[in-house]
Amino acid sequence: MASSYATNKKWRKENPEKRYKEKSLYYRRTRVGCKNKNKPWKPLERRLIAASWRPSDRILGRFLGRSIQAIQVMRAKPTIHLHRAK
Repeated sequence: MASSYATNKKWRKENPEKRYKEKSLYYRRTRVGCKNKNKPWKPLERRLIAASWRPSDRILGRFLGRSIQAIQVMRAKPTIHLHRAK
């Protein structure tokens, strides 16, 4: 029995057009309301995504007008200091 990873990898190789369609659908779903695309991040936005009490990424995306991926990428950057509760 093949592993699910091997099966998935095989399917992706055999169906590149379906894979592309699925990726674009996923991106459209997570793009919430991107009115701030390609705009610099403001200090308040950076503090909100790094806060320990922050809401979910989907709610933040709607509030800030950024995609979920943009929030996750910015949070992963080393310039963002996550404040953890002690």
